[in-house]
Amino acid sequence: MREIKTAFGIPLIVVLLCMTQACGNENPVLPSGIRGVVMQEFIGGPYPPPPPRYQPLPDAIITVQPAGGGAEITRQVSDSEGRFEIDIPPGMYLLVPRPPASGGYVGIPSQQIVEVFPEKLTLVQVNFVVPLP
Repeated sequence: MREIKTAFGIPLIVVLLCMTQACGNENPVLPSGIRGVVMQEFIGGPYPPPPPRYQPLPDAIITVQPAGGGAEITRQVSDSEGRFEIDIPPGMYLLVPRPPASGGYVGIPSQQIVEVFPEKLTLVQVNFVVPLP
């Protein structure tokens, strides 16, 4: 059998084996955490509420506490489309939303308990309820 070499004189089989081993040993560590969106939910007023009933809320502050309450563990600010992502170890947590630092009435925030699993992102929607007259 004839040995095929690469341009650098390395036997091709060695290069292929190295590539296979490198790819085969990749065990990507998936993140654990929370991914979500912050929305203003308009309720009341004319029925059904005029569209849109939900609207993304940028710059909202999402704080994370232990599920039983306690000191803040971390926080994240929602982006221009209301999205946020928090890397956090597996466990039970209490999400405590805060209005944007810019101020103004954005609604009544709803707290929620979430469970984060190993190597998974827990998906959530955080609502600020805005009662319509």
